[in-house]
Amino acid sequence: RLYVLHVNHQLRGEQADADEEFVFDLAASYGIPCEAVRVDVAALARQAHNGNVENEGRQARYQAANDLANRLSEEWGTPRSAARILTAHTADDRAETFFMNAIRGTGPAGLSSIPRRRNRIVRPLLDRTHEELCDLLRMRGIVWREDETNNDTRYLRAFVRHEVMPIVERRNPRVTGSLAATCDILSDEDAYMTQVAARAYRDLLRRKGDAMVA
Repeated sequence: RLYVLHVNHQLRGEQADADEEFVFDLAASYGIPCEAVRVDVAALARQAHNGNVENEGRQARYQAANDLANRLSEEWGTPRSAARILTAHTADDRAETFFMNAIRGTGPAGLSSIPRRRNRIVRPLLDRTHEELCDLLRMRGIVWREDETNNDTRYLRAFVRHEVMPIVERRNPRVTGSLAATCDILSDEDAYMTQVAARAYRDLLRRKGDAMVA
């Protein structure tokens, strides 16, 4: 059973409200129930004293998605473990996240970029580029909306998308696919090393308390 969730970040006034209305209308045209959650992301960023609207928005979206999945599981009488949260991340998002994390500084987990699946979160479109999906929508006569903040290079993702990726693509036009393969390799290696470390920790652990680990 499908259910659509739209999170309104309340960052773009009437444009954000129009996005919300568009999602409701589109879901209704396919007979899919839809719910919207409004979150003042700018206020959350101020409260966190980090000014990172992107990060606060991402956390708000996943929190809202998990809350909805749990509530629907309870209403439908299905186990929470059976619920799945599907996101529309693309191969471009994955390549951009790779560079974003590299710019910030990270380890293997960060360089793995966006995983294909993490617990209940599944990303079925991760092998498709943004342009491929837009072409599919055009072929089927389906309109969509673009978030104008995607062009604001003050945000790191927009900076990577419009300033970094075009330079890299001039050297390797297939860099998005190359990075996808790299991210898969790094993700598998990171998962393996995490298992090895966890197993070694269990073997070494003798006892633990509230303020002590032996």
